[in-house]
Amino acid sequence: MRYSKLFEEILNKPGMYVGNTSIERIFAFMDGYIHADWENKKRDNSDLYFGFQPWVIERLGLGIQKNWANSIAFVAGSEESAFEMTKKLWTEYKAEMQQQSNDKN
Repeated sequence: MRYSKLFEEILNKPGMYVGNTSIERIFAFMDGYIHADWENKKRDNSDLYFGFQPWVIERLGLGIQKNWANSIAFVAGSEESAFEMTKKLWTEYKAEMQQQSNDKN
């Protein structure tokens, strides 16, 4: 849950990590962080964060493969709306994944 936790921290305090609520900056920060872990052989592909991108594309009904930030920005129309939508979608995604996990047990 390392990346998921970081992602949530960024969504709660974006100014501290990327300067503002830009989801493109948030995506770039996360991508850079994950890349650094990959280069240091510390990447955990099982983290919840890695399922967010395909879930967003499916949830938004986009047939094209874009990253989650571009997909949300495309649908939201404005930077402010995109940030709020990202927080909402992340909450929905986590709840859905938790429900699936509970259903398996």
